[in-house]
Amino acid sequence: MAELGLTARADLIISKLSGGQRKRTSIAVELLTKPELLFLDEPTSGLDPGYEKALMGLLRELANGGRTVIVVTHSLQSLSLCDRALVLAPGGRTAFFGPPDEALQHFGRTDFADVFTDLETGRDKDWKAGFLHSAAYARYVRRTGVDHRVDATAAPPAPPPGHRWFRQFSTLTRRYVSVIISDRTNLLLIALQAPILAVIILLANGTGGFDPDVNTAIRIAQSVGLFLAVSASYLGAGNAIREIVKELPVYLRERAVGLSISAYVASKVVVLAVITILQAAVLVLIGTARQGSPHDAVLLGSPRLELVVGIALSGLAAMGLGLMLSAWVRNGDKAVTLLPLILVPQLVLTSPQLSIYDKPGLAQVADLASAQWGYAILASTVDTNQLVADAQFGSGPSQFDSRGRWNHDRRTWTTDAAWLLGLLAVELVATGMLLKRRDPSPLGS
Repeated sequence: MAELGLTARADLIISKLSGGQRKRTSIAVELLTKPELLFLDEPTSGLDPGYEKALMGLLRELANGGRTVIVVTHSLQSLSLCDRALVLAPGGRTAFFGPPDEALQHFGRTDFADVFTDLETGRDKDWKAGFLHSAAYARYVRRTGVDHRVDATAAPPAPPPGHRWFRQFSTLTRRYVSVIISDRTNLLLIALQAPILAVIILLANGTGGFDPDVNTAIRIAQSVGLFLAVSASYLGAGNAIREIVKELPVYLRERAVGLSISAYVASKVVVLAVITILQAAVLVLIGTARQGSPHDAVLLGSPRLELVVGIALSGLAAMGLGLMLSAWVRNGDKAVTLLPLILVPQLVLTSPQLSIYDKPGLAQVADLASAQWGYAILASTVDTNQLVADAQFGSGPSQFDSRGRWNHDRRTWTTDAAWLLGLLAVELVATGMLLKRRDPSPLGS
């Protein structure tokens, strides 16, 4: 910002900048990675003469600083600032290359406007042949004793070294938090989603679902558990499914100068995990407010804490799936259309009334559903198998867990949690692999 004279506007969002300032901001974004070559396609278009002069002067300063700056332009106001001018005839043919002040002499004109006219009216003229036999060509293109041939066997230049991992991670995390906070509308939606879903769950279900003394406890507990697990999975996936694809151009530019994929993914995970965990806590604390409390905890000492952790793990696993899909798709619209394909199967595969575990094929697919494991943790803490027995509903597959994933013991609870953590780990590794595939191919491959 200092290099482009934007320091005084540091606190403004880009939409509030003037046209000239936006042009400079666009250049500033490219300069972030300290490129040696800057290629600008008509950067002064749409600017008034004052802004055009200022911007071209700035580009001159950047060139003086050691960068190669190439500007495509139809404007002649600041042509004298350039070291070399490449004039193209219609069809992209070279008509001249050399210092701008020698161009007029080459074309036999005193005004560049006349040169443009000559090029347009002389479309059938071989402008390139005329340049190849000119003194400018001999002086500025053909240099005796210099071999311009490219050595195809030479190794490509090594990419500039990246910054240290933790520095990248810290910078990326702080930037991501700033981006989220600056979008007030999206931040408000994130803050309201979990309370709204939790209130609906609270009002839609009866009371005493976690109380063994209530005859209808098992029906209510299953309903509440299903909605909590699916809601957490929806929130986790929804939080993440656009977060990579929407900033893909920025990622690719920074990746080209040494951005660590693991640092980038880790910055997303840390911020999104905090959001998802807070949402899970709100879902559980509000959504189960009328259900009482299980008699005892399995592992963490507090039944309510176990419910929060279980539903949070369900949301985190779905968050990992969202990041993986976001790294896979090419645009944000496609990412959003995938969200129902995540939510609906989660609902079907998690529902305890559908006997999914007894259906070949679906039982194995259900193992990949984060909501199914989130519900299993909740069922383990609440001890839904015991609620079934107390209510004398029998031992039908729609009520009891035939695979022992709802048992009220530490081994079952930790196994369910390990499955969710395993799903998250696999999804994050897949996210990194998908991002790695976006790296440009080595020369010659």
